[in-house]
Amino acid sequence: MASAAIRLSSTMRGFFGMTLSPELEQQAAPFRDKWVAARDGTVNACEAKAVQIRAEVTGPGQAPDAEAAAQIMDEHAARLKTTNAADLAFGSPFFTPAMATTPDRPAMTAPIVHDIVGMDFPKHALLGALYGVVGSTDDLPDTFAVPDVIECETQGALLIAKMRLTFIGDKTAALAAIAQGKDPSLDTGSFAALGIKFNMRELPSATGVLVAPKAAELMPDILKFGKWSAVAPITPREPTDEGVVCPFASGYAIDIPTTVARIGILVGEEFVRKHLCGGATQHAYDPNESDATFISDKDGARISIPMPNTKTNGYQEITGSTFKFDSARMPVDKPNKEYRVWFAGSVAAILNNLDLLSDASLGEAAVLEAATKATINPSEFIHQRTAMYCIAK
Repeated sequence: MASAAIRLSSTMRGFFGMTLSPELEQQAAPFRDKWVAARDGTVNACEAKAVQIRAEVTGPGQAPDAEAAAQIMDEHAARLKTTNAADLAFGSPFFTPAMATTPDRPAMTAPIVHDIVGMDFPKHALLGALYGVVGSTDDLPDTFAVPDVIECETQGALLIAKMRLTFIGDKTAALAAIAQGKDPSLDTGSFAALGIKFNMRELPSATGVLVAPKAAELMPDILKFGKWSAVAPITPREPTDEGVVCPFASGYAIDIPTTVARIGILVGEEFVRKHLCGGATQHAYDPNESDATFISDKDGARISIPMPNTKTNGYQEITGSTFKFDSARMPVDKPNKEYRVWFAGSVAAILNNLDLLSDASLGEAAVLEAATKATINPSEFIHQRTAMYCIAK
């Protein structure tokens, strides 16, 4: 995690050249020190490699080639000795990259993990532990960086997420500052410092939601309040830069059951049966061909892709799939079913009343109220406006 945090500090030029308060300087200094140590360590490694190459020359005819290789390592060491560590933090390569870098294909990546404490404290779990809200500080890494999604937008089949970052360079110093009533959170201010984008055509295999307008409204709530991880390409920037480049994430994973437990309102099975399929024992999915989806071929016809199901994945979105209530296959260790409903506005309702996460009667009333406000009947509202999940418990 420390290595990822150091690379992510490139979004703030490694905190070089910044004037900070004493408690924030304690957090920034470790990042600058690590960039200097990375440069000096690379210099030492180049010099050691040059010595090793020369020492391994044993036969005639090898010396000229070996000496040329040793000289290359000496030249790298000499170049890096005169390189400002701040420039390395701003993206100057240690060595010439094998492939040309562009803003959409930068040289560095880092894993990021988004996970809030809960809807009662929708801040990153590591910051929650740091401030004593949850967990133990003993388990915290000494150096880390965490994302906070501040903006999401869709552009066609692209989902773009922009994040601010919060850095902790020295856990011990941070805890001491908190004990003194000071805030040691070294963040990127009101500006996004990191951006990534996703292909919306890939997301239904995780979310189970095919209909494009519904997916476009669902994903910002997943990214802002959910548990997910991604390998984020890093485009170095100045701390004062307002814009941010958003390359494709190199890989990602979403914990849908944990996420839906935060953004989905709890309802009972009888409520689901009544409004989803008129009280029947199963919901037979009948796709509306007029619904726009992100999953289609060049002629606009829908493409069949694997969708999550309760047996294999431990959850299933059931407004867009066939679901048998009495005989749905469940994981052996999670035989029970829990039903949760997301809709545009469910998060605001939950933040206003956390009991919607645990009281099915309140949850059902909230869904019916949302349908009334939308001026459509509950069945149409659930089919057209919600993502309804069965979660294995």
